[in-house]
Amino acid sequence: MIFKNSRLFVADNSGPKKAKCLDIKKKKIGYLADILIVAIKKKLKKKKKIKKNILNSIFITSKKKTKRFDGTFINFKKNKIAMLDEKFIFLGTNLKSLICKEIKKNKKKNLKLISYSRGNI
Repeated sequence: MIFKNSRLFVADNSGPKKAKCLDIKKKKIGYLADILIVAIKKKLKKKKKIKKNILNSIFITSKKKTKRFDGTFINFKKNKIAMLDEKFIFLGTNLKSLICKEIKKNKKKNLKLISYSRGNI
């Protein structure tokens, strides 16, 4: 679960490391596979790929326990996101974390993102 002003970690290699949630598209509370609008708080100085400070992102992993349809619960150590551009295209070239199965539901939007991940849980 993500609210406004939540601190997030970036899981790809697009440049930023930490971000803050500004808004959640069409909702008050964000869950897995939701689109977020974030402000970049900390980024690597070597990478100059991202020039804007406000970008779209997709919510990948959650600290809060999430219940699945088969009755199991899943949670991670950090809240992580992957950065997207204005047309919702993945900015990085590789993901440094695993992706939940809930993101696979929106396969048409996130097909490239799924192929760059290390694995699915």
